[in-house]
Amino acid sequence: MVEDSESAASQQSLELVDQDTCGIDGDNEEETEHAKGNPAGDLGAKKKKKKQKRKKEKPNSGSTKSDCASDSQEIKIQPPSKNPTIPMQKLQDIQRAVELLSACQGPARNIDEAAKLRYQFWDTQPVPKLNEVITSHGAIEPDKDNVRQEPYSLPQGFMWDT
Repeated sequence: MVEDSESAASQQSLELVDQDTCGIDGDNEEETEHAKGNPAGDLGAKKKKKKQKRKKEKPNSGSTKSDCASDSQEIKIQPPSKNPTIPMQKLQDIQRAVELLSACQGPARNIDEAAKLRYQFWDTQPVPKLNEVITSHGAIEPDKDNVRQEPYSLPQGFMWDT
C-alpha cells in the first residue's frame, strides 16, 4: 500500500515536471502569445512559471574520481607476474611511455636542474644559454657614425612629421 502511494506520487511529480518543461523558445510564452494577438494574453491573465525541480545527484556506490586515480596507481604497482594477461612486450612499451611522460611533466625547479635538461626550441634561438655567462651589455649593432643629416625626399604633397 505504501509502495503504491510512493509510486503514484513519483509518477504525479514526473507528470508535473513534464508539463512545466519548456523548450528554448518556450521561455517567453507571454511575449509570444501577446505577439500573436491571443486575447487571453491581452486580458492580463498571465501564467505563473513554475520552477523545475532538479533532482540531486546521489553519490554512486561505484568508483568516484579519487577511486579511479587510486585504481590506476594500483595497476602500476602490480608486478608483471601478478597480471599474466598482459604480454611482456606491451608492459615494456607502457613503462617506456610512462618514463617519457614523467620526464616532460613540468619546468625545472632550479637552475642546476634546468642546465641538465635539453631544450630543443631554445637551442635554436639567438638568446643566451643557461650556462652561458654574459659579460657585456650593449647594442646588437654598434652606432653608425655616418648617419644622414637631411631626410630623404618625399613625393609632392607629403612632409616629414617628427
